[in-house]
Amino acid sequence: MVTLSTEIDRKEKTSKMIVKGLYVHPIKSLRPIPLFDTVITPIGPLHDREFMLIRPAVGEGMQDENMLIARYSQLCLFSQEFYPKGSSSEDAEGVLVTYAPPKKPQKRVLRVPFRPDTEGLARRKVLMHKTECLAYDMGDTPYSEFFTHCLGIDVRLLYISPGNLRTSLGNVPPPQKKVSGGLLSLLGFSSDEEEKHNITFADCAPLLITTEWSLRDVSRRFHHVAETGGGPHRGLNMSKFRPNIVLGPPHGSPRGSPRGSPRGNTTSDDVIPAWDEDFWAELAIRSQHPPYIDGKSECHKILLTQNCARCRAINVEYDSGEFGNVNLPGGEEPFKYIMQDRRVDPGAKWSPIFGRYGWLEGKESVKVSIGDKVEVVRRNEERTRFYWPGIST
Repeated sequence: MVTLSTEIDRKEKTSKMIVKGLYVHPIKSLRPIPLFDTVITPIGPLHDREFMLIRPAVGEGMQDENMLIARYSQLCLFSQEFYPKGSSSEDAEGVLVTYAPPKKPQKRVLRVPFRPDTEGLARRKVLMHKTECLAYDMGDTPYSEFFTHCLGIDVRLLYISPGNLRTSLGNVPPPQKKVSGGLLSLLGFSSDEEEKHNITFADCAPLLITTEWSLRDVSRRFHHVAETGGGPHRGLNMSKFRPNIVLGPPHGSPRGSPRGSPRGNTTSDDVIPAWDEDFWAELAIRSQHPPYIDGKSECHKILLTQNCARCRAINVEYDSGEFGNVNLPGGEEPFKYIMQDRRVDPGAKWSPIFGRYGWLEGKESVKVSIGDKVEVVRRNEERTRFYWPGIST
């Protein structure tokens, strides 16, 4: 039973969080771009997962294959950054992709514009998690040729435009509202059309939220030397979990952090239990950077709707571009260790849970920065159950 003192303690602790990390993934499954600040739109961080690689179908009646890091581990050997160098998500012209495989000194680079000229580009039907959209094929030169040469297989680069987005399904979107329309609304009639929640090439929702406390728990599980300070373990990199927003304590890393985590110590007042986010329903993010409104910082709400089920993509070793193996020096298999007791969602009963899917409340874009204060303003009494037609269990 949750007592009043327990609830007060929870509220005090979860009001001492800040934004510790921001990531955007312009091309899905490639390495993310870490940011100091970014614009969050109703369909996710600006430029997040606007592009995706596919393997074109080779036979009649076959479908194109979406290239995901869970199947093509070498995708992690491609890094991304905005260009011009040093630009923010708001003023960047595009993404600079660099391919740097191990033991090969020569790098290959490619520029991909954020506002490509789509006139004359062919369209391809994309099927992802039972949702469809029409995406633009960016063409042979230089895009397909670059990735095909690097990967050694036929690859196409697709772009999803604002007018051809996917639709999030099941109970992953926030509760839908009826949208009244035009003349019918003026005459006092309501429309049967429901508000749709659109997404890019992100799996299920525009935002994925994770915490440093839960990452620390995973690190402790799969390698005991995280505590003793010996051996090859360097600490898990949060980017493997591909979040958009990472939350943590305001001073450094969670207490007793494993080697390789950012420096800093915290007091017991900063400690939030690992996996507490399973029960979070709504966050308030308060900007700590100008501009302010009437002398007060802006406050943005993020609705957390469902858990994020994980696959073996988190086992990929970014240094080698291969799946980790605990029998090899420095090998990591975090998936194995969170399978032990993190299969907590009956809607995804064969998969471990790490992180929560989120949606920006409202239709206006907002700016979020490292250091912004975060508070849990609404909790669920029980964990939510994931439902997505054709995928959930």
